[in-house]
Amino acid sequence: MQRRDVIRLLGSLGATSALASLPGERLWAVGLDAHRRTSGGAFRVLSREAAEAIARIADLVMPRTETPGALDVGCVELIDLLLAEWFTPADRDLLLTGLAAIDTTPATLPATARALEAQPRGAKDSASGAWWEFKYLTLFGWFTSERVMKDVLKFQIWPGRYGGCEDMTRPGSSARPA
Repeated sequence: MQRRDVIRLLGSLGATSALASLPGERLWAVGLDAHRRTSGGAFRVLSREAAEAIARIADLVMPRTETPGALDVGCVELIDLLLAEWFTPADRDLLLTGLAAIDTTPATLPATARALEAQPRGAKDSASGAWWEFKYLTLFGWFTSERVMKDVLKFQIWPGRYGGCEDMTRPGSSARPA
């Protein structure tokens, strides 16, 4: 899968219920802020087993190639933070129930993922619903990580060059005096 395909997929996935109402700029800001606040320490919501299952899913969705993978940029920690702060307890419990229904054994996860990809998105407490939700959260976490924005996407807050005090009469200046 090419990165362009991933971007196209992101647009077609549909957002999670907790993040769905946010406009694009705000969604991006939420991701940046959440990445900054992940501690890398103890998980707030996820058990060790759930964190390991999500890590296997995240690594399958966005593995390390010539670019960093989901695990390299802290997607599991970000998902834990989002589950703790952005999901209602009821939605979080449904999603974790769905996660438990996914066979994340390393040997069988690729086949399980192919089967879940072929299914329409189900309820959050189903394997297919949880798969699509964690896939979205992984891609959201990957694309909003500072490392990916700087090193892969080459994101610049100020595109080009800012010349606020430029001499407008200088030869070669792009500005035309009045």
